[in-house]
Amino acid sequence: MKVGFFLLKFPLSSETFVLNQITAFIDMGFEVEIVALQKGDTQNTHAAWTKYNLAARTRWLQDEPTGKVAKLRHRVSQTLRGIHRKNTWQALNLKRYGAESRNLILSAICGQVATPFRADVFIAHFGPAGVTAAKLRELGVIRGKIATIFHGIDISSREVLNHYTP
Repeated sequence: MKVGFFLLKFPLSSETFVLNQITAFIDMGFEVEIVALQKGDTQNTHAAWTKYNLAARTRWLQDEPTGKVAKLRHRVSQTLRGIHRKNTWQALNLKRYGAESRNLILSAICGQVATPFRADVFIAHFGPAGVTAAKLRELGVIRGKIATIFHGIDISSREVLNHYTP
């Protein structure tokens, strides 16, 4: 069985619970792949990062330069790279995908991912990661069931609640 982890940022030293869950699945013999939007701190990591060679198991979808203009250029470039694919065009639907369409996050990801990530189940930590994973599944970037694990901030942050509730 293949288990995918869908994360907003990885690795993060403050999220040991995520790291522990990933390594537990590896220890139990599952095939594990990590899909993260952004790269976390790969210099100051836990010993498990090296022991389990997690860098080799991780694919970062938004490995972007810093700065607003540089990010926008990069996203436009990635979008144009996949403009011949239907899902790249679909990702530009503002009405359906909102802010992630407007800021070209989804179209840039669709533009660079030619072959979908496949797993029997993707475990998304935090509500916003689950929402993004669902959008990417709808666009064909990931294939598999999604299980979202909600944490305290998902129900206690007004900004998060306002963004994801009508």
